[in-house]
Formats: sequence, C-alpha cells, structure tokens
Amino acid sequence: QNQNGVNLRDKGHQFKEICEDTRLIQADLRSIIEHNLDTTNLEVRQICQDIAQQTFSHNILHMTSSSIPFKTHFKPGGTMILAQDDISGRVIKQLSDPLGRWTYLQLAGRNGRIVNFVTAYQVCPRPTNRSGTTAFHQQESLLRQQGRTDINPRRNFRKDLTNFLKPMKSRKEHIILAGDFNEPLDAGNSNMSKLCQDLGLTDVFA
Repeated sequence: QNQNGVNLRDKGHQFKEICEDTRLIQADLRSIIEHNLDTTNLEVRQICQDIAQQTFSHNILHMTSSSIPFKTHFKPGGTMILAQDDISGRVIKQLSDPLGRWTYLQLAGRNGRIVNFVTAYQVCPRPTNRSGTTAFHQQESLLRQQGRTDINPRRNFRKDLTNFLKPMKSRKEHIILAGDFNEPLDAGNSNMSKLCQDLGLTDVFA
C-alpha cells in the first residue's frame, strides 16, 4: 500500500488506524510504502512502536527511510513492514536499505523453508518537485556520497535490489517482493520486468 504519508499528529492517530485496520483484516504482514517519516528520529520510531505494542499482542515493526536526518518528522519516501501476532515469531532477520528503498524480513517457513519478504519503493523517473528534499534527491545525494559515477536513483535501484535478492535465489529461498515500482511490470524494457526476468519472479496479479 502506498500510504503517501503517515501523519503522526494527534498522538499518531493515523498510524493507529493503520494498525487497527491490519488487525481487523487479519493481515499477517503489511507493507507500507512512502510513509514519509524520518526514521532516524527517535521520537518517530517511539510513537510508532508504542502504538503497535498497544494494538497487537505480538508484533514486529520494521521501518526505514534514507540516512539523511530531517528537522521535522516529515521526510519523503521510506518503507515499512508490519508483522503481527503468530508470524512475528517466525522472523529470523530484519534488514533495511540505507537509502530507504526497501525493508526486509526473513521468515522461517515449514520444513526448513526460508521466506524473504521485501517491501520496496522505486522513485518516479523524475523528481516530483524541485525542493531538493524528495526521495529522488535524497538518493542522488547518498549515491554521490558513496562515490558512484552513476547517481541515477532508478538504475541503481534495479542494480542494488537485484544484487540484494540474488543470493537468496541461489540459496533456493522463497522471495515475496511487494512495493510501488512506478512502472508497469508487463513492459518488457522496464526496470522491474528485467529484474523479474533476472530472478525468475512472477507477477502474482497477472
């Protein structure tokens, strides 16, 4: 779900609604894309963690944004995974991308199976405004700091996510990739169609 921003005003009322809705529909895992929160801010993480603890008997909330700190709670981009109740006990590992492009939980399945659940966000082809603070601009800045000659966020998204997922595929682990990719999966020359072809992933909606 692209949330297009989670507002933490009124004691995090909007995030509380997301948690209560997740419990109501009995979703084991929920992906949120573009929560637009600065997860480097301790207060942001604390508010969300407290609400999740109040809503669920057991939960794991894993959220990320870019490593660039902002002065307010608001920061464009970011991804989050909310795991609730029994499935939270199956989580082996949790990781996130320092550019805020994806969040990841590794789950222990039956009969020794490993399931990797990844929530990813690929930015639009061009920045949505000129403020210099969009997720596109944040990623450009961090790629530049890494010393990369190519700082195009979308090309690096495909390359980095493919490199992140390939070892899972080689270990014959299961991959569930959810997200907002800002392009159709059925376009043969799109980033995501190439990534799916490289990794043998199937569009479950198609």
